[in-house]
Amino acid sequence: MEGLNLGFSLAACILVGFGIGWFLDSKLGLQTPWFTMILTLVGLGAGIREAVAVGDRLNRKSERDQRRDEERPINVDLAFIHRVYRETAWFAPLIALCLHWRGYSWTVWGGFIGGAALAVLTFYAIERLVMVATEPGHADRLTWIKMMNLLLLPFLGVVLYLYILVLRLNTVAIAGGVTLPMAVGLLKAAGQSWGRWATDGRRSEESPVLPDSPSEHRER
Repeated sequence: MEGLNLGFSLAACILVGFGIGWFLDSKLGLQTPWFTMILTLVGLGAGIREAVAVGDRLNRKSERDQRRDEERPINVDLAFIHRVYRETAWFAPLIALCLHWRGYSWTVWGGFIGGAALAVLTFYAIERLVMVATEPGHADRLTWIKMMNLLLLPFLGVVLYLYILVLRLNTVAIAGGVTLPMAVGLLKAAGQSWGRWATDGRRSEESPVLPDSPSEHRER
C-alpha cells in the first residue's frame, strides 16, 4: 500500500531527526532545544524527498499505463488513508483527556494534540500533492510539486517554533502525537490482514470435499 508506506517513511524520518536532536540537547544541557527543532526539520525534509520520489514513480507508472490504453492501477488506498485521519482525530483528544486525568500539565496533553494535528495536516498536504503528480499528462507538474513540498519546511519550522519556544509544549509529547497516525495505520493494516486471513481460513474449511470419481475408484 503505497500511501501507508509513505506515511510510515515520513513519520520515521521525523522521529529519527527528533530523537537525535533531543539526545543532543539533553547531552549538552541546552535550555533551548535548537538541535531538536533543526534535526526534526531535516528529518521532515528527508520524508518530503521520499514523498516526491513516490509521486515521480506513480506518475511514470500512470503515463506508461495510459500509453498502453489500460486503466491506471495506482496502488494508493485513499479510503484507508482517510480512515486513518478520522480515527486519529478521535483518538488524539481521548488520549489527551486521559493524560489530563492522570494529572499531566496542559503542556503535555496539548503537545500530544498539537503533534497529532501537525502530522495529519502534513500527511494530507503531501497526499494531495502526490495525487496531483499521478494525474496522466502532468509530468511537468513534478517541479511544482517539489517546490510546494519545500515550502512546507519553513511553515512547519514556524509551527515547531511556536509549539516549543512560545507555547513551551512538551517535546516528547509532540513526538508522541506525530507517531499517532502511524500507529493507527499500522493497527488498521494488521487488523485488515488478520481479517482476510480469517476469512480465507473459513472459506477453506467450508469448501465441500468432492467424492472420488468412478475412474479414481477403478485405479485403486
